[in-house]
Amino acid sequence: MASGSRLRIRLGALRRTLGDRWLGLVAPARLFYVISHERSGTHFVMNTIMKNTYVRQGFHDLGGWPGPYDAPARRFAHIDAFNRTWDTAPRTAAMIKSHCDRALFDARYRQAKVVYVLRDPRDVLTSFFHYLNRPEFARYNPGAGDHRSPEFPVFLHRPISPFLRNTYSLAGNFANVAERWAAHVAGWLNTPATLTVRYEDLHQNHAAVLARLVAFLDLRPRRRTRPVALHDAPSILPRKGVIGDWRSAFAEGDEAFLRAAVERAGVDWTRVTVRT
Repeated sequence: MASGSRLRIRLGALRRTLGDRWLGLVAPARLFYVISHERSGTHFVMNTIMKNTYVRQGFHDLGGWPGPYDAPARRFAHIDAFNRTWDTAPRTAAMIKSHCDRALFDARYRQAKVVYVLRDPRDVLTSFFHYLNRPEFARYNPGAGDHRSPEFPVFLHRPISPFLRNTYSLAGNFANVAERWAAHVAGWLNTPATLTVRYEDLHQNHAAVLARLVAFLDLRPRRRTRPVALHDAPSILPRKGVIGDWRSAFAEGDEAFLRAAVERAGVDWTRVTVRT
């Protein structure tokens, strides 16, 4: 290897080391959660925080219970295992990603501040439909079962599967994906030590949302901040990330069906949807 190449490698390593040490000095050594219903823009918010503040990089992925569902004694083992690392976990990353509902959080998770990501349920479920239809979902979740649907209305109306009922919920008291979304959001809105951030607001007013995040989490913003593109950092990439994409999937009656589920859960439809 040429001496110039070795020098560049050493300089790069030195810059990374100095950067890590600087981050260790200015980034608070404490944990916080970024929680949402799946396909709500979780990584969009996480990437915004990582790229625009002095925070310990990366995240802890506190995933759902993959089963087997006939062995409930093992249901919380992954949560309990992470809880045992609570005191040392901030050394490697500050953020904890989860899609748990509020009841499961209160029952099993260690307490810390929560950033809750909210997105229009019509777009969430449209994205979720396409995500569950991907071959990658079945490959990476072999115990989940087949969740493919021939069309969106089938996905919206059909009975909930054991995987979707149990993986992130304590009680699983819902009959379909519409009720699942409604129960999740109803549990998290207006809860203590929680900042609700809208996916759509982050798209349209990055600076205002970032200011709220910085103040809530008591983080130090970087000297230069900028909006984060959906593909700007490693994550589960969005299919489109388009606001209002639900119009390409919903059939007649689907919006009314979803709205009824949301309102039965006590959630104001006008608060959680956006006009497009």
